[in-house]
Amino acid sequence: MTPPAVPGLALGRARWFRRLRLPTQPLARHMILALCGAAVLYVVTSSLSPYNDFEVGEIALYVIALSGLSLLTG
Repeated sequence: MTPPAVPGLALGRARWFRRLRLPTQPLARHMILALCGAAVLYVVTSSLSPYNDFEVGEIALYVIALSGLSLLTG
């Protein structure tokens, strides 16, 4: 049995995303999102201790390696 649908919940999320007014070109849109992500990561890592900062960097290294392997193997 499926749960009842909440009216307007999915539409509210779609409306929020449309209000961002991101560019239609994929390169520009991805660059803006990457810069926002980098800014958030910079703010988070500036408040961490050096050891925790190293751990975040190590996690980022593993994420990059795993995404490269996923892209390579299809």
